[in-house]
Amino acid sequence: MTLRALLARHRPSLHATPQGSRNAWRFFLLACLIAFGIKCGFTALVVLERPMPIDPDDSFARIFQGVRNLHCFTQQCAALESLRQQATAFPGVLSTADYPLWDIWSRVSFLSELLPGGLILALHRLGLSLVDSHDLMLMVHGVLLVSGIGYWLLVTFGPGPAGIALLLLTIKWDLTPILSVTNEGALGLSMLAWAEIRRRGAASAPLLFVLIFLMSGWHMIGKMWSVVTLIVLAWFAGRPLTGTETRWITASLAILVLAFLLPPLLVSGTGIPTLDGITGHSPMELFSFHWPAIRSSLNDLIVFYKHPWYLTILLGLGIFSLSLEERNNTLFWLLLFAALLTAGLIDHQTAHPGHLFLRIWTPFFILLTGIIAHGIHHWGGHLGHLIQEAWRNTAQTPAAFRNLFVLMLMLGFTLAMTDQFLFQARTTIHHYPALLRHNLTRHEYLLLPSQPARLLAQDPPCRDVLYTDVTLVVHYLSHGAYRCGALAATGSDETNAWLASRTGITHLVTWSPVRKHYGRLPIIRRHPILMHPTDNMTTGTWHVGLHNPNKTTVRVRLRPATGDAGPTLEKELPPGWSGWWEIGQVTGSRQAMELAPSGESEVLMTGVRIGPPEPAGLRWPWDQGITLDIADAKAQDGRRRIPFRSAELWPVGIRSVTVLDDTGSSVLAAVHRPSGA
Repeated sequence: MTLRALLARHRPSLHATPQGSRNAWRFFLLACLIAFGIKCGFTALVVLERPMPIDPDDSFARIFQGVRNLHCFTQQCAALESLRQQATAFPGVLSTADYPLWDIWSRVSFLSELLPGGLILALHRLGLSLVDSHDLMLMVHGVLLVSGIGYWLLVTFGPGPAGIALLLLTIKWDLTPILSVTNEGALGLSMLAWAEIRRRGAASAPLLFVLIFLMSGWHMIGKMWSVVTLIVLAWFAGRPLTGTETRWITASLAILVLAFLLPPLLVSGTGIPTLDGITGHSPMELFSFHWPAIRSSLNDLIVFYKHPWYLTILLGLGIFSLSLEERNNTLFWLLLFAALLTAGLIDHQTAHPGHLFLRIWTPFFILLTGIIAHGIHHWGGHLGHLIQEAWRNTAQTPAAFRNLFVLMLMLGFTLAMTDQFLFQARTTIHHYPALLRHNLTRHEYLLLPSQPARLLAQDPPCRDVLYTDVTLVVHYLSHGAYRCGALAATGSDETNAWLASRTGITHLVTWSPVRKHYGRLPIIRRHPILMHPTDNMTTGTWHVGLHNPNKTTVRVRLRPATGDAGPTLEKELPPGWSGWWEIGQVTGSRQAMELAPSGESEVLMTGVRIGPPEPAGLRWPWDQGITLDIADAKAQDGRRRIPFRSAELWPVGIRSVTVLDDTGSSVLAAVHRPSGA
């Protein structure tokens, strides 16, 4: 008896009986619950603990999409006009040194995320803050992604393989909130569309109109997925279209054409230069530019399956387990994604290699996982039958030996792969706590709506505002600063020379020197903060802002840092206490003062001022003659000195500024015209 004949005698039990089918559906639903739980649960754990989104630059750019749709959809607001003027001041292709300018312009001008931005703004109008509205949309993106993947796997491979594939993807992916962004939401919508086409053929045309409308307005890549959806419809239509179906598809094409034409129409004729990430455009130069992303993706795939041979065998078993029709359809998906991945390598107008390739790689990886899962499900059923056959047939016959030989081969390979998958699962579970800490502690910036409100309330009103970072631009514009002009300090020589000649800059927005830890300075006993008075120190009463985040009372101590004679002051901070500690005047030898808790608990310095606390919204000693010396692991000697001189905030040439607001992680300053201007 040949191997093919032996395997033909048995079919997997999950397909053979109603009970097996019910078990497959139960397993699929359980896998869906696990995937949803990990994806949405992990996202919720992070966003509920953070006062700011995980990626503030992307998040506030997404929020601004909704604000711009309502207030300056035709790109005519002052901020976009001034940014356009700056971008067109340098004709041709921008160098990588001017990437910040291109990055800012691409985030605030391109109509790429109309619908998510609009939904965020709608939630904000219902009473949620902009940040909370954005975080709720993160959950929506996660639900769309998992729903689309699960439904497409179910329709393509069946409930049993779809459940296995979902579990493998849950093990494989670091399901962090980073994945819950608009391009992932667009992918989820597209996979829902592909699944409906696979299930209903041309009859899905009315629903496709809705999904293409959503995809086209969800993210820029959603337009590409919409084109792919129409290609999929052409493959799986299965019959001539009816008149109604033709009208729905025509309407879908009209929506797609409008989605492609609308951004150029609104931003046409501006001559905005492009950013070229490479020096040439030959195939080898393009491939070399994208090679880091390609290598990372391939290595990631191979490492998960332990070895290239394991991956090859699993894919071979998966393809061999498919029926002829399923194999032809799978070949269609493989060729389609291969063509898209190749086309993705042509993209070079970005400083990020593989920017488009990596987004196309995700559904390709899902397809490969589905093929492997189908093989595991199919041959797992055969393995179960072979074990039953070997258990029942104990006679020493050639057939029994052949069965036993096949059984041992399949059982050995199954055990090897099971061990690998369990190892990956243990690694992922072990990695989650570190991943959670990473997402809770990275980008610990606090950008408050009160600063843009203060800018808009200035008299005389703002004219041009100079920003030093893309995150600050999109945050301010999201909170109404689109009414003021906006310019970007990129750091390139050309931009610096151009900005130095601008006399209409009235305000500066930049990062605070204490931007980390949400604009506070952590203090522990072995790493105290040293406060150095200088010769030009302002006279008056010192106030130190403190916060005790602990659940126990903490005592803090202020004393001379050099051990010289001098008073030692102490203060008890009750659990959760925040406020200002008045410590009097620092006089005499003007020696450095050391501030630290007396125990092992950490406390936070929220400010230090001479004079009344928080005058005009200030928390730090700008130009008051106080320098702070703090612990910094990145500094050469482990310490960093912050002089709080407002003149050092200005990034271009020499110009006088006055700090207006330094709450949180950013600084708003008024800019004084240069003499003679």
